[in-house]
Amino acid sequence: MISRFKVTLFACLGMLTTLVNYTHAQSNGTVRGFVYDKATGEPVLFTNVYLTGTTLGAATDVNGYYSITKVPPVSYVLTVT
Repeated sequence: MISRFKVTLFACLGMLTTLVNYTHAQSNGTVRGFVYDKATGEPVLFTNVYLTGTTLGAATDVNGYYSITKVPPVSYVLTVT
């Protein structure tokens, strides 16, 4: 009886954790893209891209690609430095 209770409790906790993670994951998004030099069309390597007024940001890679994850759904100003 105790063993069956533990299994049921564990299954319920697992489903609750999955539901909380799913709900949390749905409320945030990702901002991603590429940064190119307007004059040459070349990717801008290792520059900072961030959302002004937040601590969210990323650096571009060798292809100029960046990805900022866990972004709450609000309007932002994207800044490249």
